[in-house]
Amino acid sequence: MVNYQFTRSINVSLLLGLSGLAFLVSLSCSSVNRQGPKVAPISDETAVATIAGNPITLLELSREYKRTAVLDSDPESDSLAAYRDFLERYVDFKLKVLEAREAGYHTLDDFKSEIGGYRNQLARPYILKEEVTDPLIRLIYARRQEMVEASHILIRLGPSVTPADTLAAYERLYAIKDSVALGYDFGEMALRHSEDPSARGAKGSSGYRGYLGAFGGGRMVDEFEDMAYTTPIDSVSELFRTQFGYHLLKIHAKKPLPGDILLAHIMIQVSDGTAEDTTAALDKMSEIKRKIAAGEDFADLASEYSNDRGSASNGGELQRMSFDGGLPVNIRDKAYTMAVGEISDVIETQFGFHLIRVLERYPPESYEDARERLRGTISRLPRARKAEKAFARQKRMDLGARVDSLRIEIWFDELGADSLLMSLSAEPYSATDPDTPIAWMGDSTYTVGQLAAHVKQNRISGASSPSDSFWQSMDDFLDTQALEYEIAALEERDPAFARTMNEFRDGLILFRLMEDSVWTAASVDSVGLEAFYHPRADSYRFPDRSRIITIAHSSDSLLQKIVAELRTGMSISSFTATVQADSLSRVRIDTTMIEGPSNSIFDEALSQNPGEVTDSQPYNNGFLALYNDGIEPAREKTFSEARAQAVNDFQDVLEKTLIARLRKKYQVVLYPDRLQYLLESNSVDR
Repeated sequence: MVNYQFTRSINVSLLLGLSGLAFLVSLSCSSVNRQGPKVAPISDETAVATIAGNPITLLELSREYKRTAVLDSDPESDSLAAYRDFLERYVDFKLKVLEAREAGYHTLDDFKSEIGGYRNQLARPYILKEEVTDPLIRLIYARRQEMVEASHILIRLGPSVTPADTLAAYERLYAIKDSVALGYDFGEMALRHSEDPSARGAKGSSGYRGYLGAFGGGRMVDEFEDMAYTTPIDSVSELFRTQFGYHLLKIHAKKPLPGDILLAHIMIQVSDGTAEDTTAALDKMSEIKRKIAAGEDFADLASEYSNDRGSASNGGELQRMSFDGGLPVNIRDKAYTMAVGEISDVIETQFGFHLIRVLERYPPESYEDARERLRGTISRLPRARKAEKAFARQKRMDLGARVDSLRIEIWFDELGADSLLMSLSAEPYSATDPDTPIAWMGDSTYTVGQLAAHVKQNRISGASSPSDSFWQSMDDFLDTQALEYEIAALEERDPAFARTMNEFRDGLILFRLMEDSVWTAASVDSVGLEAFYHPRADSYRFPDRSRIITIAHSSDSLLQKIVAELRTGMSISSFTATVQADSLSRVRIDTTMIEGPSNSIFDEALSQNPGEVTDSQPYNNGFLALYNDGIEPAREKTFSEARAQAVNDFQDVLEKTLIARLRKKYQVVLYPDRLQYLLESNSVDR
């Protein structure tokens, strides 16, 4: 049996369920089983085994089999033999868990602490996935089935504005909206009044006269996107605010969002914008078009001529792009009218002149295909953090969270907000009794000391004043506690999460039982190990092995000289003795015993005859040569040499002994003849 090593730092990657952590240590087969009589009729609830009189039903076994079986396209993999093997291993697993519980492993403080840490580590992303991330993925995916074509007008607000500034900006934009309602052209109003600089950019550029073009979900800040998708076509939105200021939107159209596209291009830049330079660029484009017409390869021409050196080295190929992914509008609009393989006429953008070729067009993604990509995209969007905070705030409301505001105002008066924050951040905290209650949520009370610990670990930046900074810290503390409250309750209200936690508990106590009863026992029981080894000593042997001597040095020229001397008669023993006698020598000599080809650097030496040496060759920031020193005949291993292998074998014996003892102790009965039912019914899939 393999001597499995297991880290004490349990993390999410250890959640292997029955197929991993639990069954990792349950792979041995049992000893002779007692078999009971056949029972008829057989159904899903028929016992296929009993442990201490408690049944394992066919339904339970089949469900666990399907959950843990390795995916196999061959239907013959679900054979009677496979079910028999699984039954043996599943019974052994259940026995070990039962024995570990009877031994009380689950009651130990360090076990409870490890389970608690794992619960917290797993539950937070689990809750956020269910409550925040997955709903956002569904929303963004739905919105990426449709694009919105819109224009906007922006009146900016900086990060530090007074209420008067805010009111003035609102009233100014409201007046603009009134003008649009009276019939003034939206684009003209954007050109005159919008504080988005792109509104007065080059004609036809993105943002000119407020026109943003078309965009899908996930491209704009969430307030902007929400308004765009909820405002009807040919309508002007209500005024709304983002981090940039107040906006007004006009929705021109809503259309299906096309799939992605893969393009290659050749770009010729216009260096200074003069008529002569523009003419020269167009002449170069004409030359390239003639070469394409004559049959020359587009990718070769891109590599030779394109001024976009980032894509030129790849034959002009750009990355796969979505319709709203940032392609210049002129290129995008032309590309989406072209067939795969088609090459455009010359297209002008702010970057220069282009020829484009459509390499591939992709259909819109299914939800299943898009889900994991969107998960990564959403994790980087500010809206994910905002949605998490909104979820925490809602939980705070549901739990009736409240703060001792009167006490805090007294502290403000006595200490000042800035001094209070400094006190909370100090080591150790000493401004008041750390056990003083400061907040309540559900049936939990939170103290000043807990708030201080949170403030130390989560500094708030960007607040407009010390009092704002304090209240932001308090909000962040309560949000965190609301999530912790949900984490504590999750196992009770979510059956799937409860099952995950139960599997982890079973796996962990099983590991500890095996660690104490088998793995550690085999390693530390020297007397038992030697008693196991000596009757079997002749089974632990080295085969014939080649003795390869590695000669290494940082200097290639010196190593070449050594190789030449070995090839002209100097013996390896005298060379080795000379090196060992010279304390200043920087030549390194190592001996390695090789059983056979290993797809490594030593294979070259194996092809040499005994007494031959390879050429000097680079290796690990230096150089080495390999000397074939002949064959080391097969021999029996010493106890020290065999120890690791013997420990593994001894562990295997100890585990089999443990299983035999547990099968007897818990009166295990197996009914393998009933497994045929699983091959003949569809109960497994229910």
